[in-house]
Amino acid sequence: MRKLAIFVIATILILAMVRRPAAQSAPYDLLLRNGLIVDGSGNPWYRADIAIRGDTIALISPSITSPASRVIDVGGQVIAPGFIDIHTHARRGIFEVPTADNYVRQGVTTLIEGPDGGSPVPLAPFLAKLMLCRNRSTSAASSDRGRFGRPSLAT
Repeated sequence: MRKLAIFVIATILILAMVRRPAAQSAPYDLLLRNGLIVDGSGNPWYRADIAIRGDTIALISPSITSPASRVIDVGGQVIAPGFIDIHTHARRGIFEVPTADNYVRQGVTTLIEGPDGGSPVPLAPFLAKLMLCRNRSTSAASSDRGRFGRPSLAT
């Protein structure tokens, strides 16, 4: 009986000392599955999954099986890099919405303003005012921001 008690105690001690692997977090924050990738290179589109970590594309592959914090099946919709709007009059209203969410939600990530010659000169004071408005806007709306710094689209 004494040998059995020693064996049980020894087993409990050994099991207590063995470290269990900690639960690992998902390697990706966002996984977009089943997209039609149009990469802007001039090559034809192709089907693939895209894994995102933070604000960076971590992997593009025909199939990604690794887990992610959030997975979206885009169901054959186009995934493309940001678009450049080369003729815009975005300056109107930019101080009211300095993050230009209306453009970002359409996939536009770069604006070229003033193609008709109506740009502010000198440019530095305009950009300084824009940054000041943007900083105020983003700090005031930080509670409405999603994981990637964009306004939450959840309803």
